[in-house]
Amino acid sequence: MTLKLSLNKWIEIIGTLGIISSLIFVGLQLRLEGRIAISEQYASRAESTKSDIRAMMESSEYIAKEAKLWESGVRPDWWNEDLMQLSDELELSGSDIATIYLERVLWLRHYDNLHFQYEQGFLGEGFWVGARASLKDRLREPFHRAVFQFQGNRLTSIINELVAEIDNEKQGHE
Repeated sequence: MTLKLSLNKWIEIIGTLGIISSLIFVGLQLRLEGRIAISEQYASRAESTKSDIRAMMESSEYIAKEAKLWESGVRPDWWNEDLMQLSDELELSGSDIATIYLERVLWLRHYDNLHFQYEQGFLGEGFWVGARASLKDRLREPFHRAVFQFQGNRLTSIINELVAEIDNEKQGHE
């Protein structure tokens, strides 16, 4: 009879552990699904923003307005002396500058979304390392650098870190 009670107790313990294990699993699954939903929402918002930017790029009225401001001497806040020299060399118009700005903002949104997906664990380390290297290459170009640094977002610290690396590399070659 004591053996039977002991067996019943063991069955209860195993049953209780099974219930606890299944609750833990359900909790982890809900947590993962929540992260996936947030990640999807972030990606969706990024795509919506990129769609709005593309619409501005295709809007002759928007580009004409920006060109008119440019011709009247108004310069964007991200504008600097290096860009002025480069735009003079390339003979860029106000329309060109407006288009270049919007293209750079599109790229920034792309990298921002990649980084968020990486932080959430949905992109592997190797993929992010490649994306980070690509971001660094883009930051070597003056327009990318100016726009990316001006925009200031979740990537600001990474952008500043990469710019410092680029500047150190330049100093090492001089």
